[in-house]
Amino acid sequence: MRRLAQILPILIPLAFAPRIMAQQARQTQPSAVPDLQGVYQSIPDSITLPRGLKNAGSPAAIELLPEAARRPERLAQSQVQLVRGTSTRTLLVRIAAELYGREISGFVVTFDDITELLSAQRKAAWADIARRIAHEIKNPLTPIQLAAERLRRRYLKEIRSDVETFTVCTDTIIRHVGDIGRMIDEFSSFA
Repeated sequence: MRRLAQILPILIPLAFAPRIMAQQARQTQPSAVPDLQGVYQSIPDSITLPRGLKNAGSPAAIELLPEAARRPERLAQSQVQLVRGTSTRTLLVRIAAELYGREISGFVVTFDDITELLSAQRKAAWADIARRIAHEIKNPLTPIQLAAERLRRRYLKEIRSDVETFTVCTDTIIRHVGDIGRMIDEFSSFA
């Protein structure tokens, strides 16, 4: 019921727009694009719209109708943001002209709630970026660790003056490279 209340402000004007467009088409030349002013004003008073909506102007979904009328053989589509309090829903609105011969007899309007799809696409994109960053950070760690291990193996026997400092420094490099590698692995698996 809540979702219906969210899309009614779009559905109701769309239900009356084809009638207005047909009236305008009879009054003007056939190639003219219908003017959608007055769609809200044509809605009967028996239909209750949210306060102030009749004077709010045409929503994005209604603005697709001239495009669908201009090219009846093509599908017109757009994304519409519905904001209700703190919640925002994204709808994919598609409008196709229904043809009877060469005349437009009406419109077929579909609404797809793509809010979760867009959110999932954004999350997947950020996860991919995080994995790439983790890979780029981890790339130089292996050569750094190998170099420190080689230094320790090669020169530990040759150093006579300060063996302890040399051992502490190489151990510190190897330990921190390992710590960073583990953090990158955890970050990459989290992403």
